[in-house]
Amino acid sequence: GEKTPVGRVRIFEEKSEKTFSLSNFTSLIRIKNKHELNYHFLHKFLFFLYIRGKTEAMQKHSTGIRNLQLAQYKDIDIPLPSLAEQKHIVAKLDAAFAEIDKALTATEASAKKAEILFQNYLTEVFKGGDDWVEKSIDEMTDKTKNVSPNKSPNTQFKYVDVSSVSNKEFIITKTQLLLGKDAPSRAKKNIITN
Repeated sequence: GEKTPVGRVRIFEEKSEKTFSLSNFTSLIRIKNKHELNYHFLHKFLFFLYIRGKTEAMQKHSTGIRNLQLAQYKDIDIPLPSLAEQKHIVAKLDAAFAEIDKALTATEASAKKAEILFQNYLTEVFKGGDDWVEKSIDEMTDKTKNVSPNKSPNTQFKYVDVSSVSNKEFIITKTQLLLGKDAPSRAKKNIITN
């Protein structure tokens, strides 16, 4: 089932002549007194609870689906500063979120530029020169040999799998020392060092 905690909050302000219908996995909360509680303030507060994981304890699992216990959720105490202070807090948070969005956009744009530069650099490097020849990978590499570590149950060997390779450097950074009898079924290729 879904791994994301339930309790996400959204403000629904869409206006239409048509009637809206919510799914059975959605609940609607409407402010009783807008002179006491600013709905943007409530939204920010409930969002804060969600990202802090406070709704985790209010979930019930059935058939692999997470359900929010609405009665428990509605018992949450809301801090209530004055309406003016609520609006001030909302404005500060909106400004902070806008700055965060700008920073994320700039970071994504920088990452895209870096990727394009890297791809262009690789294209330039590997386009070749007049004295370059082309040969297949098969012509230039040795075929790996299959091995069966379980045929030597008491012999130690170093096992390399995907988790052994560094994601940053793309080199083997760690291996497991195993006995042949403990070898996983996928341990089938012999690695020649150097």
